[in-house]
Amino acid sequence: MSNGLGSQGAPEGKSRLKLPILVAGFVVLIGVIGGVAMMLMGNGVGADEALRPASIREVGYQYEFVEPFTGNLSAPDDQYIYSAKVTLEILPRKNFTEKQATEEMGINTDNPRNKMPRIMQIISDELRSKTRAEINSAAGQLKMRNSIKNALNAILDKAEVVEVYMRLIVT
Repeated sequence: MSNGLGSQGAPEGKSRLKLPILVAGFVVLIGVIGGVAMMLMGNGVGADEALRPASIREVGYQYEFVEPFTGNLSAPDDQYIYSAKVTLEILPRKNFTEKQATEEMGINTDNPRNKMPRIMQIISDELRSKTRAEINSAAGQLKMRNSIKNALNAILDKAEVVEVYMRLIVT
């Protein structure tokens, strides 16, 4: 007389389903691992290369302005004073040397045709046009640094500003 239980006391129907589900899960796991391995190894890229950041670039010449930029913020926050320590990261454009790039900007040169006065004016104008809310938010600071970088790159022929670093204090 059968009571519907297997030899170990488990229902016969459930014990038959466990093995196929276990095998299917194992096959799916192997497939996922294989797919990831193929993506990492595809196109001749080794696993260690696939895990590197996509864009590693050369570090450029770092120029830190000796004096901080200071002034009043834009209205309605014009009673607040900013002080910004600014550093530019510079790379030479194609076919130019670092020396030519820094000379164009007015770094380490006596060339009276350098662009340092214009560069300082662009940075001052950008800082002066900001409110406290813009300067205090991460998004506002990023937008301001990108705006400075784009404006400087528009006037430079031999140099490219790849990053603008700032330490801002508002009092």
